[in-house]
Amino acid sequence: MTHDFLKPIRLATHVWIFVGLLAPTCSNAQSVLNRLSGFDETRLTEAAPWAENPQNETLGREAAKLIYQVNRLARGGSLQESKPTSDSISDPLASVVNINGHATKIDRWRLPEELADVLNFTELYRVEVVAPDTTESVVVITSVVPNRWLRDGGDVRFPTSATGVLIRRSDDPMPAVIAAPSLAWLAGADADSEPDDVPAGWLMLGRRGFDVALLEGVRARNRQPLREEDAAAFYPLLRIASSLGQPDDPANENRALDAEPTLEPAADLLRDAEKMVGRYISIDLKTIRVTRINVTEPTTQQQLGSDHYWQLDAIGDLGNVVIKIESGDGESATFENRYPVSVAIKELPPFLMKAISPSNPSPDTETIDVAMISTQVSVAGFFYRLWSYESDFMNQHGGGKQFGPLIIASRIMDREPTRTDAVGVSRLGWYFAALVVFGILAATVGGIISSRRDSKAKQRARASLPDRIVD
Repeated sequence: MTHDFLKPIRLATHVWIFVGLLAPTCSNAQSVLNRLSGFDETRLTEAAPWAENPQNETLGREAAKLIYQVNRLARGGSLQESKPTSDSISDPLASVVNINGHATKIDRWRLPEELADVLNFTELYRVEVVAPDTTESVVVITSVVPNRWLRDGGDVRFPTSATGVLIRRSDDPMPAVIAAPSLAWLAGADADSEPDDVPAGWLMLGRRGFDVALLEGVRARNRQPLREEDAAAFYPLLRIASSLGQPDDPANENRALDAEPTLEPAADLLRDAEKMVGRYISIDLKTIRVTRINVTEPTTQQQLGSDHYWQLDAIGDLGNVVIKIESGDGESATFENRYPVSVAIKELPPFLMKAISPSNPSPDTETIDVAMISTQVSVAGFFYRLWSYESDFMNQHGGGKQFGPLIIASRIMDREPTRTDAVGVSRLGWYFAALVVFGILAATVGGIISSRRDSKAKQRARASLPDRIVD
């Protein structure tokens, strides 16, 4: 499966659906039992007891094999397609269900090496998720949890949500058990209960339903080309960034909690890129090229909310600073005075649309796919990561990859004085033009006068020289 990523230089209510606590009713929850290769209801129930015995190897092996099958369904989109569309769900085993709440306790079990090599993950996690304002819990079995949760030890409290497969109903005192490919982080209204060291940009994204846990994968791919794994974070982030402050912004009632973008030193974006992932920043740039990127895959169009987005290739100013960045493979990159920056935005602001379609700047106007536009702009958005790509410059200097910051923009502001103060600048332009013309005339007249004086002086000098020298 291919993705419509950035093309270098040209180029998703706080209703708690708690399994087993609601009375069985008619429902459209769908079973994926026939898609879990090798598993039937009996084998599902044999995997569930690992939730009470997270260090039991026999149970762990069975639970890990089940998670492998759930992960496979998630990669193919089967879990998303089977999501229940109402809050009232029945509870047959293998139903696809959603949960929301707080992760409060984590246990982990490391897979034997030979099993990890086959299943493509190394650890299995047991996470207790508690419903808001209650003490009732569901146990989620998964192969992925945010590293930030593990840093705080076994007892945590993080807002979370998950979509997974029900493998045990709630049967007091035994909680329901769900097998899920991952647990989302901050994707809900309780994002503001996070510790103080969580970046403000992450909280903004969490209030708008973004799974901040995805940013850990983004960080791990620093300085790499955009890859298929980036799709899950890139397109939703692009859509959410464009909604900030708009009427359809899902966090409108909490906008007072949003932070203003911070002007980060260019050196930090280059040297400390991994730390900067997901930060809400502002940056001044000079654009070079604007490219329309068409999105053709239906799933990607749904994630983005559009059939296209835009890429700006731009230059940032380092001043009189030289930055050399060493990589783990012995290679290094040097940035002197200027550095390349890529900006992705869902829709261009009117002033850039006008530059592309001067006769009619309407969003419905047919525009060209690539335009060379040199203009000063200020960008507010989320730092994605450093990314590498092919470039004409690098090809002309022995090949290799160019790399630079990639920013997902929420807005782009015009900084060109010729547009922001057209009347004043126009008058100044006439004054400067008049001065230039006057200077040219003065220089011309002065040159003529000087030339004539030099000619006369030469004639006098010749007349006074001895005849033998004149000859």
